[in-house]
Amino acid sequence: MHAVYQWFPKKKGATPAALLSTGGLFAPAVTGFLVGSAATTTLGFTHAFLLTALLPVVVGALSTVLVNQQRDRARLGLVD
Repeated sequence: MHAVYQWFPKKKGATPAALLSTGGLFAPAVTGFLVGSAATTTLGFTHAFLLTALLPVVVGALSTVLVNQQRDRARLGLVD
């Protein structure tokens, strides 16, 4: 995200929202692909719901491991 903030220095609040909202563009296509490519419609929806449930868990676990709040606060000059 730091690189993206450098591209849009005056819109730091809008940048993450714009990037994160792109998921709404791709989710219907991915769900349609999963439902259409499965052996049965029920199995396709099952896979789509599992992906919808597991993706935030995986991203949350990675964030927990990779985000270092003290380092980021120091980089942004927010150290008390």
